[in-house]
Amino acid sequence: MFRERSTETQTEPILLILAGNRHVWARATFCFGLGQERGQQLLVFARAFGKNETRLASEALYDWIANDQQAFLATEHPAFLRFVKTLRQEYEPPSADTVRRHLMAKYDESKAKLKTHFEGLDSAIALTTDGWTAPNDDPYLCLTGHWITPNWQHRSCLLAFVLFPAPHSAQNAFQLLWDCIRDWGIDRKISACVTDNTATASAYNISTHLQAAVAPRPFHKMRCSAHLLQLAIKHGLADAKTSDILEPLRKFSNTVRRSIPLSQKLKEMCARTGDTYSRPKRDMDVRWNSTYTMLQGLLSMETAIARLFRDDSDLQDVAFSSITWSYMRDIVAILAPFAQATEFLQGLKFFTLGTVAQTVDYLAHRAALRETNASLTAWGNSLALHLGAHLQHYCVHLIDGTATQFATILHPAVKMSLVESYLTDALVPKVHLPTDFWKEKAQRYPALAKMARDLLAIPASTAPSESMFSRGKLLISDRRNSLTSSTVARMMCLDNWLTQFGSSFAA
Repeated sequence: MFRERSTETQTEPILLILAGNRHVWARATFCFGLGQERGQQLLVFARAFGKNETRLASEALYDWIANDQQAFLATEHPAFLRFVKTLRQEYEPPSADTVRRHLMAKYDESKAKLKTHFEGLDSAIALTTDGWTAPNDDPYLCLTGHWITPNWQHRSCLLAFVLFPAPHSAQNAFQLLWDCIRDWGIDRKISACVTDNTATASAYNISTHLQAAVAPRPFHKMRCSAHLLQLAIKHGLADAKTSDILEPLRKFSNTVRRSIPLSQKLKEMCARTGDTYSRPKRDMDVRWNSTYTMLQGLLSMETAIARLFRDDSDLQDVAFSSITWSYMRDIVAILAPFAQATEFLQGLKFFTLGTVAQTVDYLAHRAALRETNASLTAWGNSLALHLGAHLQHYCVHLIDGTATQFATILHPAVKMSLVESYLTDALVPKVHLPTDFWKEKAQRYPALAKMARDLLAIPASTAPSESMFSRGKLLISDRRNSLTSSTVARMMCLDNWLTQFGSSFAA
């Protein structure tokens, strides 16, 4: 009555039906004896690595080399090749020459896209510039651009990273940068230039030449607000005669940094006292907030350092008196808001020019409070007075500029008769982005919105240029110091563009 079914003929259709359920499939493979036999090696045949996969892998490799400042020869290193072969045997990484040719071509392609974007831009472009000496002693000038797109997106990018041959005059620096500006086709779009406040050629005098070049169109010469705050700190500390206090502290910090045994002693003492050990920071004139960070670090180890001085007679030549700790607390308390303000004004991902006036007002208020603060020593109150005086002196450069004043008014968090109508609107929350606010108000206040796009894009500091130098140290190093200036310029720009806009480069 019942015929016996052959598993040889029935297995395949049954498995086709059940393959969609992994639990049923597992049971079926067990029942029909399809599991892997013990001791047998399972062969897996990988899909062939096609041309499209090869292209995508190479594109990702090119981006990695550019964005991580790797050497072109990295693709030919034996260890790198072994690593790649463990991932995909069939993939052949491009040679160093191919990598270089591709990246140079990608630079040209990306620059063309960015120039096209600038051609259609109906708002102004602000600049920052600064100078830098590379590890191989080659001098460079950096130029960055900042603008707000028609969709109210805040954009920034590196425009030039050029070798700066002697003479290092303001005129020579201007000519180099002006050639770059005209090459980009933005000479009729630039509205401002932010520089530092030194007397070097890369500083304020460049803005004077740029202003003359774009006349009669308006152009704003801007000083780095973060640098101005540091100058106020520097002169305030000098007037308060802090050198007698700071020199022993610098000596102790440098001694600990150079001495492994002393550093170990301090580390062990911190473990015993419960202080958090941190390697003492250097106080360097060219490093902003370095006095504050050095003192802050030493104060965090106060108990351990004081006990180390007490127990180790060999440290008497670097020891400092107990009253010094009181002075250190005064300096840290007074400099803390200045350090915070400096860091804030160097922000790269938000609008800073419209907040300069608020920041200065906050610092002046804090300095005034410190002048009569009971928690400070008499010397500390004197220091606060000196800092307040120098802050007032630099206010003329910090907040009296036309661009800064208008940017302050146009910042939606400030809100101080097209303008009168705008000023009578309700205050917006402080977290409201200026771009979101003006995108919403553009139809109601078209003229003010246009002004906001031009002015709010101006950075408050030269931090965008200075941040490029950290990347430059990765590109030009002791191991890689023979790149031509043209290659350096292209690789620095390509690295920045990949970071800012991504591989697709949708400016």
